[in-house]
Amino acid sequence: MKHSKLGIASFSISITSILCLGFMFIAIIATVIIQDNNNLSFDLVEITIGVSIFIIFLLDLIALILGVVSLFLPQTGKIFAIIGICLSPFPALAILFMMIVGTFYSA
Repeated sequence: MKHSKLGIASFSISITSILCLGFMFIAIIATVIIQDNNNLSFDLVEITIGVSIFIIFLLDLIALILGVVSLFLPQTGKIFAIIGICLSPFPALAILFMMIVGTFYSA
């Protein structure tokens, strides 16, 4: 039984989304360090972080849809689809967790 191309795509997009989350997290840390040292406001960095959050949510949604579609394809392997479905919510949940922590930290 061969693996579904949609399942492999779902898995790949989920991994890409997780990597984008890591890069975004590094950008947030760098922004905080730069702003604390220079007392500057970087609107461009904040816009970039907002756009990257949107892209990560979009990638997660695409990975979830491709994984679910791949589950219903007959006579194909389902393992990549299942892994893609399981990994796709983690970046979105991590972003929501960071937003909640940031809200409580700023209060």
